[in-house]
Amino acid sequence: MLVTSFNSAYRFKTLQYFNDRISLILWANRDFYIAAFRFIIAFADCKTAFLVVQEPLTHPDRMKEVAMTIDFKKESKDKMIWSSYFPRFGNANMHVLYYDYKDAFLKDKWYANMKQLHKLYTDLGITFQPHIIESKSTYQDINALRFAAAQGYGLLIAVTTKEKDGLEFFIGTQEQRTIVNRDAIPILFLNPREDLYVLCD
Repeated sequence: MLVTSFNSAYRFKTLQYFNDRISLILWANRDFYIAAFRFIIAFADCKTAFLVVQEPLTHPDRMKEVAMTIDFKKESKDKMIWSSYFPRFGNANMHVLYYDYKDAFLKDKWYANMKQLHKLYTDLGITFQPHIIESKSTYQDINALRFAAAQGYGLLIAVTTKEKDGLEFFIGTQEQRTIVNRDAIPILFLNPREDLYVLCD
């Protein structure tokens, strides 16, 4: 697997490999927000996950508590397979964060994703802990980061934005706002794919 470093103008660089399942680990400065848009464009065609950290990963226990959100969108399915690697191979505790949907249509679609997650995890012999989070921010991942920081979690799994809506063109995507976060929580980003990621043994 080839890993390349990027120009310092982007304010990130390759740190290390993380097994063979993640392509590269990137380090982002605190003032990286201004370059976040270029960063997202640079990795828009990345076919595998990429992990962004704000400080060196100095202790393996840092990622023993891993979180991801599950919502009503089909992109939630992309996170299910990648999330399973942490409890399977890293003996991590998996935390699933979600909203308490009031709309019946959205709740049914969210529930279908949760059923698929439960089946996948059951077949793999692993478990997860569900948590309802508050929807204080426009973006779910920002709310998830706040919850993760309060609970002391060490990693958030997130999906990048495939198609921007009108609001995101004005205020930016959620990954532009979470790449650098004040609690320095590492984020494993996945680009949405037309075909689902393949589960590896």
